[in-house]
Order: sequence, then structure tokens, then C-alpha cells
Amino acid sequence: MAPPPIERTMSVSSWALSRGLFPPQVNLPGTAINLCLHMKDLPLRDDLVKLFESHLLQYHRMRSVPSGWSWREVPVTVQAHFTEHTVRSTEDLHSTIEAVMDRPLDKTRPLWEVHLMSAVARTDTSSSCLVLRIDHAIADGLGVFMLLHQCGFIRTQAKDEVLPLLDLIGIRADTHTPATSTGTSESGTESEWTKVGGREQQPLVQGRRRSRTWFQWAVGVYHFIHALVAAIGHTLGRYDGSFSFNGGLGRRKRLTYGRRKLVVFPSLRLSYLKAIKKAAGDVSLTDVLLAIFTGAIRRYGGLVDDPLLKSEGGTALLRALTAFALPRLQMALPRSLDDDVPASRVLRQGFMVVSTQLPIHITDAKERLMQMAQETASLKSRQQPTATYRVLAAVGQLAPWSVTSRLLLGYFARHSFVASNVPGPRQLCTFAGKPVHDVQVVYPDLLPQLFFLSYAGRVRSNLIVDPDLWPQYDQLGALVVAEARELARAVGVTHGDPLQD
Repeated sequence: MAPPPIERTMSVSSWALSRGLFPPQVNLPGTAINLCLHMKDLPLRDDLVKLFESHLLQYHRMRSVPSGWSWREVPVTVQAHFTEHTVRSTEDLHSTIEAVMDRPLDKTRPLWEVHLMSAVARTDTSSSCLVLRIDHAIADGLGVFMLLHQCGFIRTQAKDEVLPLLDLIGIRADTHTPATSTGTSESGTESEWTKVGGREQQPLVQGRRRSRTWFQWAVGVYHFIHALVAAIGHTLGRYDGSFSFNGGLGRRKRLTYGRRKLVVFPSLRLSYLKAIKKAAGDVSLTDVLLAIFTGAIRRYGGLVDDPLLKSEGGTALLRALTAFALPRLQMALPRSLDDDVPASRVLRQGFMVVSTQLPIHITDAKERLMQMAQETASLKSRQQPTATYRVLAAVGQLAPWSVTSRLLLGYFARHSFVASNVPGPRQLCTFAGKPVHDVQVVYPDLLPQLFFLSYAGRVRSNLIVDPDLWPQYDQLGALVVAEARELARAVGVTHGDPLQD
């Protein structure tokens, strides 16, 4: 008799994502993270199949399907997870990625697949793309990168060596804090991961905690209770203003998934963004990115004649659900450059999306940036990510799914964007032996999804929108570049350009 299939318990986040997050009438087609690796030449399919069989299948979730609160192991035919496409131009490649990015994954087999999009013609401007689609229930964006690293797929292009994990995820040798959507900064030739507010993060010492006075504990408890109340308010309280791109209050109270277009922004030089950060002072790199995006949306309002976006000193809310790393994420990361990550900790959910107000009505670019930094610092200081996670986790474990899904829908419907940031390698890399010249992480969501990824000295970003609500979406890339230049001028950066090296 064959042994029974192995089952492992899911986390609350994985369970909710495997259920689809929202009520069925929302029609969300899936929750797949699309990692798009752009190359001149793709690895051979047969070689990839062998690599996946020998490496990826060692991870239980990669050979399992959701079963209630558990991952249940099933037989896997790796070849069946591969699909090949041919593309005739850059525009054709973009359209092919759009066509598969929100395609539902087959739930009768493990929730991942690979699309090999090969360019017919080999020219200076042509590009092929390997799209690895992994359901968000399996891992978050950082977990996907850690998975590929552990399999030895990501190597340095110059020396053909496995990229050190801490270099991949942005951790310096003397610190333990990962790059998250709220605390990233880089300076010089070394990565420097700092707390929001610019204060350097001190190295963590395993097995030892800093002692606190009773007053510090009391202040911490107060801030956490404040954050719990705020989390409940963000879930049940006020909606964002009725801007042209979110369709008004009536539509958001009956929010459903519609058509989607992928808008890829021009990649911005990391050194240029770091110069803005340094000139501004007490801000993080993500504060800079969110301020640029907010300014670009303000410019977009002028294009579409949006009265709320054109007004000065307005009071209409504009918020994003921004991905913050949870403190328990640190348990999944190595303590030093010499340590490795246990297989059980590679695929993980270490984030929470938190309500973040975007200063859309501030006209001055520098003032917008400083207000953005103040907002993210406040969220971090009062432990808002942990508090929001506790509220939603408690509901998920105690309430029926019908209640949990409606609560999650209400949480999303009250906001206008989702914003995520994943650190990537600082140097050009190869994947399965082939050079990767560009990387995008694409994640279709119920709201417009903004995704930042740093790779090889540039920040790559994209926004997925409903074209019915964003009639001039093709102008967004130029607006982002214009706003980056404006913010640089506002803080006194007079040299360089966001696009040109």
C-alpha cells in the first residue's frame, strides 16, 4: 500500500490567498505572481525541465495543492507545467505577457507554470522572456527570488558564480534587516538598509534582546492599540475620494475585476534616485518612489481633467495598500553571509499590506516627499503592519470564510492602489546560464497594482490598470520621468538624468 500523501499546515496568509481572497462575484481570476526574466536567448526547455525536477520539487509547496488549511502532496509532471510561445516584436511580447498574466492556474496540480516566449528574429532590439508564474499562496515576491537562488538558478553574469543570498535580497554583511517597501536606501557601492527616518539599523544579535523600561513598554502598548484601532478603521471606515481612475464610490462599493493593461514605466537610474534621497535628508528610497508616483498621478489628473486632482488644498483621500515586511520575516533570513536558509523557510509569506495615505493635494514636489516620509515613518513606529495582520488573522481563523472575504473586499475597496517593492540583484545576472537584461514582477490585483524592483543599478516598475478607467494610461511612463526630474530639481539635485547613464 502506498504511503498517504504528505500534508503540511498553511499560514493564514496562504490559506486566504488559496481561497481567492474575495467573494466569488468579484471574479478575480487568480493570485499568480509573474516573474518576467527578459533575455536575448532562452534556456532550452528540456534543460529547464530537468533543473526544475531536480531542484524545485524538493520544496513541498512546489509539489502540492491546497487542501483546506493544508498543502497536500500530489504527483507532478514537470513537463506539463511548461508552455512555449513565439513573439514577433517587442509589442507582441508585451501583449503575450498581458494575455497570460492573469490566466487562472490549474488547481488540480501544483500552482505554478512556466511560459517560454521566444523571439522569432534575433535583432539588437528583440527580446525573449521566461515568465515564471507562482501562486501568491506559495510565496511572496521575496520568497520567489529566494527559491530561485536556493536552486542555483541566479548566478552572476561576470563570474558565473551563485549570487550570495544576502546580496540578492539586499542585506549587508553587518546587518540583518531586509529591503522592504518601507526601509530601503542605497549609497556608494554597498547596500545600506536603514529604518524609516534614516537612522542606521543596528545589527541584530541572535538570542539577546534589548532591555526596555516600563515606560518604553507602556508607550509600545499604546502605539500597538492605536494601530489596532486604525486597522479596524481602514477595514470598515472611510472610502477614498471619487477620482476618475477609481470609478467613483458606487463602483467601489460593488468592486469587481475588469479588463487589465500592463503599463511598464521607463527604468530609473538608482544613483539618480539615491541623489534625491541624500539631498532630501530623512527619507527612504521607497518614500522617493512613492512621492514620484503620487506626483505623476497628480499630473495625470491634468490630462484627464479630473476636478479632484486639479484642486489645491483638497481633502479627498487617496491611499495605497503598501506592502510592509512583518518583523517575523527576520526568522526566515540568515544571520550572516556564511549561513544558509533552511528549505522550510524559503517559501514564506512575510508581509502585510497597510493603508498608506498618498499626499496628492500637495503641490510642491519636495513637500510631497517629506509628507510621504512622515506617513511611512508613522506607520512603522506604531507597528501598523503587525497590528493589521493581527486583526485580519484573527478574523480569518475565527469567522466563516464568507465574513472574512467580505472584510478583505471592504479593506481593498476603500483604497485606490496596491504598492509593492521587491529587492533584486545589484549586478547583471544569468538564469539557468542565460544573461538576464531586464526583470519585471507583474501581479494583477483587484486594484491597480504598482510594483517596484531594483536590478542592476536601475529601478524597474510597472502599474496594472483598468483601461476603461485610465483612458490615457500610455502617458503614465512619461509622467513618472517628468516627476522624477521635478523632484530632483525641488531638492537641489542639478546633475544627471533619471534615464541616461
